[in-house]
Amino acid sequence: MLDATLNPDFAQVALDQPQLSRNTRFALFLTEKRPFFLESSDLLVSPTDALYTRSINDPRWGLRATWRGERETGTAMALHDKGGGLTPIPGPYFTGFALQPANDTLMSRAQARFGSVALGAIVGARRYRDDAGGSAGENDVAGADAQWLVTDSLRLKGQVMGSSTSAFDDGTGVMRRGGMAYLGLYGRTERTETDISYQELSHGFRNDVGFIAQAGIRKLIANQNLQWFELGPFNQLNLYLNTQRVEERGTGLTVLQRWTPGLWFAAARNTQLIAELVPDEKSRVQRDGPLLDAHYLHLWTQTTPIEWVPLAEAWFDTGRLADVLAGTTGRVVHGRKFGFDVQFRPLPRLELQPRLDAVVLDNPAEGRWRETASQLLAIWHVASRQSLRMIRQRHSFERAGVDKQAETAQSLTYTWRRSAGTVLYVGATRGNTGLPATPSRSTELFAKLQLDLSELRW
Repeated sequence: MLDATLNPDFAQVALDQPQLSRNTRFALFLTEKRPFFLESSDLLVSPTDALYTRSINDPRWGLRATWRGERETGTAMALHDKGGGLTPIPGPYFTGFALQPANDTLMSRAQARFGSVALGAIVGARRYRDDAGGSAGENDVAGADAQWLVTDSLRLKGQVMGSSTSAFDDGTGVMRRGGMAYLGLYGRTERTETDISYQELSHGFRNDVGFIAQAGIRKLIANQNLQWFELGPFNQLNLYLNTQRVEERGTGLTVLQRWTPGLWFAAARNTQLIAELVPDEKSRVQRDGPLLDAHYLHLWTQTTPIEWVPLAEAWFDTGRLADVLAGTTGRVVHGRKFGFDVQFRPLPRLELQPRLDAVVLDNPAEGRWRETASQLLAIWHVASRQSLRMIRQRHSFERAGVDKQAETAQSLTYTWRRSAGTVLYVGATRGNTGLPATPSRSTELFAKLQLDLSELRW
């Protein structure tokens, strides 16, 4: 099957949900919402996030070929990206970023199944262009992966990849090469689940068509879960221990080390509860910095309280948290993170979904700082094929009442669906970015047509 698209960027139609981003050193994963990339996206899945369509910022055009056979599947995409976004430059202690110029991008994956064994391959490439259309460097990646269902309850998977990069160099013009290896084991019995994985990424590894937030590290994750069913009022109860260690390759310095005992249970009305204690989380902001020793309690719950509230979710962390923005090496301070996400339908045609995420850190040396990310989504179903959707969202940061920054966005979109493949969007977006005294404002009117040519009768 062949697909083609012109200007498939539906960023105005599907605004990204704001996320807490200040108190982190690494790139955030964004969910794909654009229709062209969602179709056949299951064929891009591999043991790691080796292919990540959100790395495509603003495509001008794209071509995709897809094949599904009895044993073999494959997909390939070629796109011209107008750029304008940020390209992550992964490191052991933080993710750097470079302004992304226009580029031509290739993503491809093939997989074949032979009984209980699945073999796969990935090839990706980006060719960056300067303002005059000349070469601004490139990034090439290739790799192979295998998944083996040893028994019905034991699965083994692995992946190896290599890369070569000349884009966004350090001024020497030297081609950088690197590699990545991943091995994972998952097993389960009637009462237990075991999940162990090991990953190693060299300092020179770059994958500009995937999601790589860290490089130059070794990462070991081991999770053990014990479970019981129909235990008193609980449909299921799990007692688990999750552990993780990340260290820098070469030096062996600890980047992150954490062990987390927890309890999860499920009950009537789609009710779930997680209670985790993180008694000892050690992290390092930079190579010559000290280990920050955090410890906190994490609570999360979800339920369906009444018929017209199909989902209510809330979370809360409290304890000693790492403030990675403090000074040059960070420090541990008292803090709390909290939020909620509620979906409800007060009227038959009206859906509402408010969401809030917030963190407050009480830094005695540099002052309290607060970050919030909120969104209100409202959908009015005008008719079976027509809807009107409104989004209002805000992301703000404030330290000691002085350093204030905020981003706001509003979107109003009318949607008419002829079918799943043919959809018309008409709407407007407005946004403010920057300091309160000197905001940068933008307003845009748009009309987007998603057309499935296979539905047309010739």
